Amino acid sequence: MYQLTRIISHDVVYTESSERHTIVKALEKFDLTDSEFKFLQSLKKEYNYYIFDNEIYIDRHPSVLEEGIKNVNFIEDYTKNLTDKFYVLYEYKEI
Repeated sequence: MYQLTRIISHDVVYTESSERHTIVKALEKFDLTDSEFKFLQSLKKEYNYYIFDNEIYIDRHPSVLEEGIKNVNFIEDYTKNLTDKFYVLYEYKEI
């Protein structure tokens, strides 16, 4: 099982000797089964974004998610937050 948390913003500042990450996350967490998570990973990506470890971005039409995701709250969160950009970024961890 996997737990996903929407990332609102992820900023990185690089210096000569370090990198600083500022990550703002939503409070709501979504539990997905292994098969639902594998479905998300298998979705074709329209664009290539630079992402970090344990992040997954989704840029498909919400109706595509309904084919493999049963968690209605996750789909609603994705749909609501897709309105102002081309993708939604989530952090995931295995639980």
